[in-house]
Amino acid sequence: MTEVEIKAVLTTEQYDRILSDAPSYGYTFECELEECDIYMNGSGRDFMKTDEALRIRRTKNNTLKEQSAYITYKGPKQDAVSMTRKELEAPAPDPETTQAILEQLGFHAVLSVLKKRRKYIRGNVTLYLDRVEGLGPYLELEQIVGDDENYDAALDDIFECLRQLNVPGMSVERRSYLEMLMKKKFEK
Repeated sequence: MTEVEIKAVLTTEQYDRILSDAPSYGYTFECELEECDIYMNGSGRDFMKTDEALRIRRTKNNTLKEQSAYITYKGPKQDAVSMTRKELEAPAPDPETTQAILEQLGFHAVLSVLKKRRKYIRGNVTLYLDRVEGLGPYLELEQIVGDDENYDAALDDIFECLRQLNVPGMSVERRSYLEMLMKKKFEK
């Protein structure tokens, strides 16, 4: 599958406005989540250089009172304007053992990204309002398309959603949360 995604930096005022206005734009609230993403890197392949990602995500769904975990591989970004990537994901019901297996294979944890998100759905578009520890508020809009589908229509749809939400295009951020936190860490 391919995850067609854009991310935008928000001010607190924009975050609050979208939070209150999302239903009037046709988005239905689905759940409130807390996510902890542990990013891994290998000794034989530097994912920062190849623009790939390998993570173990632990999710606490505060709305449904459920917890889950997944291991995810994300391929390199596919264009110059979005976060669109090939994505492979599988359940990791025992995330500690999953991480230990990866470590035995030469991978090591690089950084954890902690975020609180509110998830909304409108048709085949998912809207996330994120508060990322160490970074602040963000908006993510995404659509999942099959590997054999052209993602241009989905990308156009997502940019139209961004316009409808009155978020300026200059707010779009192509770096992942991991990349931004790594940059911040090394600037200190």
